[in-house]
Amino acid sequence: MRHARAVIAMLLCVCFAFGGCTRLSVSGQRLSPAETVYPTPCEERLRTDQEDSEPVRSAQYLSMYMDRVTMAPKLLDGTTGFVWRTLGDNADAMAYPVAVTLTGSGGSYRLDSQNNAVAFGTARYNLTDAGVDVTYVMAADRDTAQKKADAVSDGDVWCSLTLRYALSGQTLTVTVPAEKLVCARNWTVTDVTLLPLLGAADDARSDYIVLPDGSGAVMDLGYIDENTRQAAFDVYGGDPACGVSANPAAALPVFGFKRGDSAFAALITGGSEYAVIRANRAGEGEYSRVYASFAPAPQYRGENAVYLGQAAQTDLQVTYMFLSGKDADYSGMAAALRDLLLQQGLLRRTVSDPDAFAMHLTIVGAAGGETLSPASSLREMLSSLKGRGVDDVAVRYSGAFKGGLAQDELYSTRIAPEIGSYSAMEELEGTIRALGYRLYPDVDIFSAGRSYADNASAFDLSGSKSVCRVSDPLAMQDHTNARLSARIGADLALTGQLNENEALYSQNKTYEMYLTRLERLLEQYPGFLRSKYTTDFDGLCVTDAGTILYSDGYRTRAQARDDVASLLQATSEKTRLTVDGGNLYTLYSAESVSHMDTNTAYLESDAYYPIPFSQLILHGSVTMSGEPVDAGDKLYRFEMLKSIEYGMMPSFAWVFSPDSIFNYGYYVQNDKLSEVVDFFHESAAALGDLSGRAMLSHERVTTDSEGEPLTGVYKVTYEGGVSIYINYNATVKTTDGNIIIKPYSSVRIEA
Repeated sequence: MRHARAVIAMLLCVCFAFGGCTRLSVSGQRLSPAETVYPTPCEERLRTDQEDSEPVRSAQYLSMYMDRVTMAPKLLDGTTGFVWRTLGDNADAMAYPVAVTLTGSGGSYRLDSQNNAVAFGTARYNLTDAGVDVTYVMAADRDTAQKKADAVSDGDVWCSLTLRYALSGQTLTVTVPAEKLVCARNWTVTDVTLLPLLGAADDARSDYIVLPDGSGAVMDLGYIDENTRQAAFDVYGGDPACGVSANPAAALPVFGFKRGDSAFAALITGGSEYAVIRANRAGEGEYSRVYASFAPAPQYRGENAVYLGQAAQTDLQVTYMFLSGKDADYSGMAAALRDLLLQQGLLRRTVSDPDAFAMHLTIVGAAGGETLSPASSLREMLSSLKGRGVDDVAVRYSGAFKGGLAQDELYSTRIAPEIGSYSAMEELEGTIRALGYRLYPDVDIFSAGRSYADNASAFDLSGSKSVCRVSDPLAMQDHTNARLSARIGADLALTGQLNENEALYSQNKTYEMYLTRLERLLEQYPGFLRSKYTTDFDGLCVTDAGTILYSDGYRTRAQARDDVASLLQATSEKTRLTVDGGNLYTLYSAESVSHMDTNTAYLESDAYYPIPFSQLILHGSVTMSGEPVDAGDKLYRFEMLKSIEYGMMPSFAWVFSPDSIFNYGYYVQNDKLSEVVDFFHESAAALGDLSGRAMLSHERVTTDSEGEPLTGVYKVTYEGGVSIYINYNATVKTTDGNIIIKPYSSVRIEA
């Protein structure tokens, strides 16, 4: 991952100068669909740790050993005595450190290191200064595996790869070097699964897995839960060039595993744009485990054909940081990940204005040709907020450009006529600046609601124009009893109102957006940077780049990531930049993230519940706001408290058209403003001076001052020792000695 400031600047110069790198075919290779052929399990001793190991390397409290029989390494945590085994704790028919899938005209074959290399005597390892390199020559049968690379025939099911293990301090970096991953002609590597059984076990009942679901989720392994027996997340979302993915998106390429007094936190540091993060809960024939797999060659699966794209030439890499003792929890994992991201230059050291605390207010301008909030409607309401002591507001104007929420192509855009003229926007900007507020029009930089011309459109692998469906960021979220049960105590009065409220949250609007050819984006974006739409306002909110990453016939997904990162860096040097959603590669350039998802895609329960994992990693480097809160809703207090718990700016979204067919439920009325203002002041009192500080820990408070069990109370600690307690219960709670928390309230405790 190459996002440090100097590298981004270099990429910007190169891409603007030459407009492209490797040109790919516009559509993929068409294949007939075929069932995948899996290997036959080898003898048990080759897929189970045999304790016949030699020491490879030691660093701090970690020692690495190499098993001479299985060719699989393991790590000993000298602090706790825990052994992290790459083959799991027990024999498994499909245990392996690495597996690949080969796809071609001859079908699809799954090969793994144990059944298709170690069993055939075609695995070897070499000690290195940092650890060990293990090379596997894998094939469908023993005779083919024995072949040298220059003797392999086109139709042979054959692949060779190297796993490079490097140990430093408490960190293990595992790499599949691109130049060491080769297969026979007419085959393409379409999947690489890396260390799926690291630390895996069937007895991890008191432990948990951390996943990048929404802002973060804990899969508690002490439960049997069919709703979350398996989970998978596409890093940066699915690639629209490959059709629609069934997996939810992960904005950050991170995951973690807690095993007793030991844990690891993992960051995908190479090939993250091709990664899927997968987790399993232990069940019959299954281990509890979490790992990354990679799809370096994109595939589009139609009804009667598979379209296969060109494989990316990039190193695949995961960095594991091992923790013990008091650091072996999700707060410790987040701290380790934050430090690594800062070291790699992927995050800023601190937010641009550490003392700022602003209300994040989204105004919906136009949608579907309908006027929702004209520019002239905002001034009175904003003046009222200022008169009530709301000193800082970041106004995000959504649907401000032609096409509204389904914006027209960026380079032919103008102010949406439904909201007024450009002069009306200038007048609004003047009013906002006079109040000391800021205006950020929404902009889609590479997607449009209308189809592009053929020479301007990105294409998917089937040869059709590439489209994606995006959720309306202002659509109401779906709240259910199950969604709230993990956070709210049994005595919460709101639980009796949830069924009544569920009908209010039934809308889930989406828009079909077309994607531009990335070469065209690079050619025309410099002109946009010079336009009045970039320079005449306080800043911009980029909506699509924070949630979408795609390849097309002219750019791989990795090239697209670097292209977009460079464009956002150039934008941030011209104006203030906010991004919607917040994919990792966008965060170095952004000063804030808007509408960060705090709900989980998988069903919440006691077995699977949300945590502010992203906030624990990012707080202090970038400011954040969550989903807009509806001040008129019965769940208003719950959403407000969650915003404070997650260390985020208060967020609202309003329209000024009460009769709109786009019924967001956010129609602003004067009688709501008092609740909004109270929310802002309560949030500011708790969080107002913490924007530049790291969030150090988050925990459930499980006992009250008398030692009795407690639910619905949380504690968050920041740099400097400040702690925030949040009480979701309808009764007063007292904990940690004499700290009293009122019902549905928060309290701040100084160091």
